Order: sequence, then structure tokens, then C-alpha cells
Amino acid sequence: HADKMNSTYEMLKQTYGIDHLFLPPYSPFLNPIELSFCAIKSIVSGKPIDNREDLIREIEKAIPTVITATFSKNAFQHCQKFYQQCALCLPFTGKILDPTILGEHIMNQEFEGTPSVESTIQQAPSLLQITEVA
Repeated sequence: HADKMNSTYEMLKQTYGIDHLFLPPYSPFLNPIELSFCAIKSIVSGKPIDNREDLIREIEKAIPTVITATFSKNAFQHCQKFYQQCALCLPFTGKILDPTILGEHIMNQEFEGTPSVESTIQQAPSLLQITEVA
């Protein structure tokens, strides 16, 4: 399906200066919903569950306690920490939902001129505006 998107990618690049990047095949540390799933699972796993209905009920009870505005904001901020290293195709080590970040001095030293996470985040409002128009 990516081949069909090439004209869209080209239009975004030429019109708005927006480029696209594909995520690695499995990158839960870049996906805030994975942190939500992990938090819900940690709550539900401590509950006595005898059947499917119990499981569904416990998940439904856990969701509003876990997925709050504060949790969501923190989850997005947590994931944003990894964007620059991923965009530079640098390896990650450590835990799957909390990998080790290369030191800022290493990224700046070896990859000068690469857009920082901060500059990418500053562009976010214009990207949201474009999304709403499209």
C-alpha cells in the first residue's frame, strides 16, 4: 500500500515541507498506547479472574483509572524522548517500553545538523492544522 501513497508523500513534501518516516517493525516504545496497555495489564493481572466476563469487567474498570489526561500527556512525552534517536536509525538497548537513550552529546557530536526533537515538536501545531484541513 505504500506505493500508492508516494504521490501523497510527494505533495506533502513539496507543499508543506513534511517528510515521512516509517517506524521500525516493532517499536512499542514509540507508541503511547503500549504504555496504557502495560498499566492496565498490571492492574488487571492482580485481580481474581475466573472467566472472560470477569476479565472484560476488570479491564473496563481499569481503563478510566489508568488513562487520564495526565497519564496520556506523560505517555506521549515519554515516547517523544525516543524520536530523534529513532529518526537517526541509532540502535536502542534496554527494556522494551523504556529503552536506553544515547547521550545527547553523542547524538549532537555524530549527527550535527539533524533536526532535534524540540524542533519537531514545535512544528506539531502546523502539522495538526494540515491534518485538519486534509
